[in-house]
Amino acid sequence: MYVKEEHRGQGFARCLLERLKQEAVSRNISVLKLETSENFKSAMNLYTRHGFELCAPFGEYVDRPWNTYMHWRDGS
Repeated sequence: MYVKEEHRGQGFARCLLERLKQEAVSRNISVLKLETSENFKSAMNLYTRHGFELCAPFGEYVDRPWNTYMHWRDGS
């Protein structure tokens, strides 16, 4: 997910992330995973505030040591 700098701070990313989680729950999807980088501190902070936690590498990104892996689990 990427929001242009001139649109940051307006809640777009937060709204998209919340909607994604709601849609996952409505479709009985209990885990969401994402890949990011420690270079994107604000993104990592957003994900953490919305319940994402660090997890083991996955998918095609496993061999990229600069990546950070996170997941969210539905707690309902």
